[in-house]
Amino acid sequence: MPTLSAFITRVRERIGEPTEGYWTNAEIRSFINEAARDISRRSESLVTDATLSVVAGTVAYTLPTNVVKLLKPATFTPTGSSARHPLEPVDRANAITRWGISQDINSGTPNMFTITGYAGAYSMLIYPKPSSAGTINYRYAKYTSDLSTTGSQDGSTVDIPGGWEDVAVDYAEYRCWMKRRDRDMAQMARQNYTDGLAGLAEAGNRPVEVPGEITRDPFWWVNEEWGW
Repeated sequence: MPTLSAFITRVRERIGEPTEGYWTNAEIRSFINEAARDISRRSESLVTDATLSVVAGTVAYTLPTNVVKLLKPATFTPTGSSARHPLEPVDRANAITRWGISQDINSGTPNMFTITGYAGAYSMLIYPKPSSAGTINYRYAKYTSDLSTTGSQDGSTVDIPGGWEDVAVDYAEYRCWMKRRDRDMAQMARQNYTDGLAGLAEAGNRPVEVPGEITRDPFWWVNEEWGW
């Protein structure tokens, strides 16, 4: 993946200003950060695998702060076993209906989970209450982390899906023209960005098939329109 410095050069080629002038490098770095965040959120193309250490008798576990959406599959493996038990995702309302007060009574091998909290502070609740320790393996689409706008991280790579770097350049170009109030150029760059983002999502960068519509709720299983 290109470095932040390489992105700055490419954006400056687009706007016809090879060195700092009307647009500062700090501004362009900020625009690239915005692009990376928007691309990761909308395309859900930055996917990582993760684990949670399960403690016997404990049902709630904190998820990473950069979670956009959890993806299939999620499994539970008891300590000392090689078996991976699938965890069924259920929405919060159905979880309350199905578990009731028994979440605090019944114990066994977890076979379902739900999500609670809000963006940046999500938790996973599993049921039944685990009777033994173990590990949850899961996969999620993640947000990117901003790079410094001071220039101290210009040699760092920008977290953009490989082969789709032009989409981030389109976004930064759009923001540059917006600052200059050049509506025609801004509209053209924005359209390029929108088309590129749609192409990225359609290209199937996700390792599993998930709904493509973006909703305000980042978890596909808690949105009733998916039919869960």
